[in-house]
Amino acid sequence: MKIALLARTTSYSNQRIIDTAIKRGHSAELIVYTECQPSSVNEKPDVIYHGRSLADFDAIIPRVMSGSPIDGVTTLKAFEAIGTFSTTSSNGIELSHDKAAASHKLQSAGVPIPQTLDLNNKDDLAFPFVIKALTGTQGDGVWLVKNMAELDSLVGELKSLKRAFYAQEFIEESAGSDIRIFVIDGEVAGAIKRQAKEGEFRSNVYLGGNADAIEATAKEEELAVKACDAMGLKIGGVDILRSKRGPLVIEVNSSPGFKALESATGIDVAAKIVEFVEHSFHG
Repeated sequence: MKIALLARTTSYSNQRIIDTAIKRGHSAELIVYTECQPSSVNEKPDVIYHGRSLADFDAIIPRVMSGSPIDGVTTLKAFEAIGTFSTTSSNGIELSHDKAAASHKLQSAGVPIPQTLDLNNKDDLAFPFVIKALTGTQGDGVWLVKNMAELDSLVGELKSLKRAFYAQEFIEESAGSDIRIFVIDGEVAGAIKRQAKEGEFRSNVYLGGNADAIEATAKEEELAVKACDAMGLKIGGVDILRSKRGPLVIEVNSSPGFKALESATGIDVAAKIVEFVEHSFHG
């Protein structure tokens, strides 16, 4: 099988997928989606990359990161027009990169999430709470606001940068920790608990936090699978907070890294992803 991994860089997770696919006897290549050009010849869709056609790939694994999601979605839509098998739909990726739209989608599917706050009704606000930019990854674009002065300052800065945002309640009992559950084709591949470094409320490993293997509860696994299904994602990293009223989904990542998960659990996530491609492509 000829597999293209659509990404911007050769990260740990991206390289693991490519190396694993090659070890399993496939041809695998990283294709930089920002350098792809959708095309059409004789009304036949194509994708051109450095002067060559990519229409001969059997399958693609999109890993579109924040910063250039539009380029990734556009390239993926071109592959969809060709009919190339993809592990993730363009709609799923587009939705995952709009946090507010993703929250609405999860709510409509009955997935519990933290309460969204109306910043226009400042008299009803209870500090602290979280401000989230509509786009961002690895903890970027998430702030804890403790008082009105901080709110006014942050909102002013975001508006000056023309950066869209929204507000959610702060789940104090889970401050600095969350559960990351990795889902592949409707099944849980593994789970870790992420703990923030001292003084940091965001639990991302990229921000200095640590990760430990954990046995997620049946309810948490059920919610993770349900969240991915609602978002239209066959592969997803679901972040869950353990609150007093039960597990709450705070984010569904369509291109989750898995270095921390593999290191903490010993699970070969890359192999599970490639196996999913093999089974899906061959039926």
